[in-house]
Amino acid sequence: MFWLIDRGRSGSSLFVHDIAGQPVACPWPLWASAQPIAAPNIPFEFAEPTRYLRCDAQLGGRTRALTFGENGGGQTVVRFDHGLELWISDAIVVAQVSQTTAQGDVQEALLGPGLLSLLATKGLFALHASAISGPFGLDLLLGPSGQGKSTLARVASQQGWARYADDLVVLNSAGEFAGPFPQLKLNPPFLQGPNQPTLGRLLWPEYHAGPPGLVALPPAEVRKRLIRDSVAALIFAPAQLSLHLNWVSRLSQTVPGFRLCRPHVDIDTMPLATADALSVLRTER
Repeated sequence: MFWLIDRGRSGSSLFVHDIAGQPVACPWPLWASAQPIAAPNIPFEFAEPTRYLRCDAQLGGRTRALTFGENGGGQTVVRFDHGLELWISDAIVVAQVSQTTAQGDVQEALLGPGLLSLLATKGLFALHASAISGPFGLDLLLGPSGQGKSTLARVASQQGWARYADDLVVLNSAGEFAGPFPQLKLNPPFLQGPNQPTLGRLLWPEYHAGPPGLVALPPAEVRKRLIRDSVAALIFAPAQLSLHLNWVSRLSQTVPGFRLCRPHVDIDTMPLATADALSVLRTER
């Protein structure tokens, strides 16, 4: 059993213990006060939920089937298709494992729904996005997979833009970049930029038939897209969900949102089309 608890301390590191109790240090920096420790028993009373929902979730670049339920008391259980369970209560997350549970599955659960649920209790929320720093501040490239977010971020970094995150971006209650997140599928040191920029634009890359360009989105549309592209919101307790909806509303009112329209291209013309899209980001606002 593994216990992820908010210890309220700054400067802590993330450690995941294997079944035999040997600590395996995670090499990634982590938000200040989150630290998992080994626990012999569940540190809280937990009432079994009466109703469960099932969904597919992206974790570490893979699709996982999750079953989750909330018991009405602000406590949530998340069950993975490989058998691991997360029991979540306020600022404590427990991973219930067996002798055959793979270490990678434990780490994936703690750094995915576990950590994101804990962050939500502090008003920190994650978006499915890449983050690059350009002439107008931090640009978030949001949206579902397949729209070229990672490609744009990678090419931008090769052209001198700082790349801060890929796959997941965590923002605080003021919409500020909350520091590097322990990415499950990428090399975090490669992603860290030189400073903490101000959030400038919310960008949704989309393919279309015309030339590249930015199309402004009204706040109501930005809100819908932010809700769609939020990560782990399905498992939030009611209090966390209320914080999240307020956060979405504030963000949609204070940060401009755009569709980043790009033409459909084949593999041979992809580099040129990506360069054209970055040129748009340098000059249009």
